[in-house]
This record gives sequence, structure tokens and C-alpha cells, in this order.
Amino acid sequence: MHWISAALQCIALLRNGISRQTGAGKRYHDEVFRALIARNLREHYKCACCIAEYVRNTWHKELSDEELVFLTIHLKRIWMGK
Repeated sequence: MHWISAALQCIALLRNGISRQTGAGKRYHDEVFRALIARNLREHYKCACCIAEYVRNTWHKELSDEELVFLTIHLKRIWMGK
């Protein structure tokens, strides 16, 4: 289960280190990108959603769509052995 710990650390880094831009254009492109990741990495996205549910139930924190995308990509990389 050490990968959950690593994933949660990555989420914390995202929350603390990335300034979020605003604007309708950025939100549209973010949503398109999230849908692309969810469609093409379906199994990993489902796993990321399960982790998000665990975080919500355990620590009462919601993960953003941006964090779900980051976590999905990270899980894919772990699965590939990189």
C-alpha cells in the first residue's frame, strides 16, 4: 500500500505548489483534457476515483478534477513500471 502514500503525497504537492489559473477557456480545456484521460485510461481513472473516495471518507477532503487527472497519470506510470 506504499503507492497510496506516494499518491497522497503527490496530491499534497499539487494542493500546495500549483497556482490555479481561472477563466472559462482554461476550464473548458481542463474538462476536455480530463475527459480524454478518463476515456483513454479508464481502469486507472476508476482506481483514482476509488482513492478519491477513500480520501473523502477517511479525511473528509475532496480531490479536484485536476488532482484526479494527475493521480490517474501517476497510476498509469506505476502500472507501466516506470
